Amino acid sequence: MVRRAEPVSLRRVSMTTLLRFDRIPCHRRRMFELIDEIEDSTGCIWTIQALDSEGGLRKTRIRLGWADYGVWSPDGGISPERVAEAVVSFALRHAEFSPLPELLDAAMARRRVPDADAEIGRLIR
Repeated sequence: MVRRAEPVSLRRVSMTTLLRFDRIPCHRRRMFELIDEIEDSTGCIWTIQALDSEGGLRKTRIRLGWADYGVWSPDGGISPERVAEAVVSFALRHAEFSPLPELLDAAMARRRVPDADAEIGRLIR
């Protein structure tokens, strides 16, 4: 019996650099993009547009505090935007964040899911 390849979709990975798209399995991840950024002395907040499982567009926000950023990028070599994208990808994979809250704080991932730090770290790299 011949098995067909999994269907793939595209996810926008970065808005600050040249457009780059990654192929990802449809059933595992949903498409999303970070559409703006507000930075202050405590961290950054982005607005997220995400497609839900029915194809509807949902807007929410993600907050990445500098303390959480330091966990995943201790030397500052990874952009805060990339860390935020990994946290959103992580949240979309876990039922604890379904539906996405109106404000998703990166620290929530660390409190709600065991081993979140390691999993998010793998998503960044």
